[in-house]
Amino acid sequence: MKTLFRVTAFFIFGIGLLSCGGDSENSTPVPVDMQSDSSFYFQTADAINIDVYYEDTAEPYTGQTIGGLNYWNVLFENLTEIFDYRSAKPAITVPDVVEEMNSLGSLTDESWTVDDILNLSSSVGVKSIEGLQANFSVFFVNGYFADASGDIPNVIGVNITGSSIIFI
Repeated sequence: MKTLFRVTAFFIFGIGLLSCGGDSENSTPVPVDMQSDSSFYFQTADAINIDVYYEDTAEPYTGQTIGGLNYWNVLFENLTEIFDYRSAKPAITVPDVVEEMNSLGSLTDESWTVDDILNLSSSVGVKSIEGLQANFSVFFVNGYFADASGDIPNVIGVNITGSSIIFI
């Protein structure tokens, strides 16, 4: 049930990512190579890639719905529909099996601040835009999102404002 919850949260945040904007309260600014640009995504990008990273004990669910639909194919279909209005539709890549995703090994963090998330993203080489390719990075980890007052157990996932990073 926990993994189904993670997949559901991912889909919610994935759609939210495409409409994000506004001021960031990060203590560390989002590095330029991790910044998102919605006008680039919707008008210019010729490829949209979803990169998935996971902690060994937080492996994303890759099964099927009761109706037999692959969970990750639901994301692919939703993204295809989002870009359907474009005359030159981007190629969309979404991994649908664990072997196409990136293991982070075993991580020791149990609390994740914005700075921690940006540092991890930087350590694996996350880049939002490369040429005409847009990349979204989704991380599945154990622990809780934290701010200056401590862990926030009610937060199931975050998008770092101004970036293409989703953390679940």
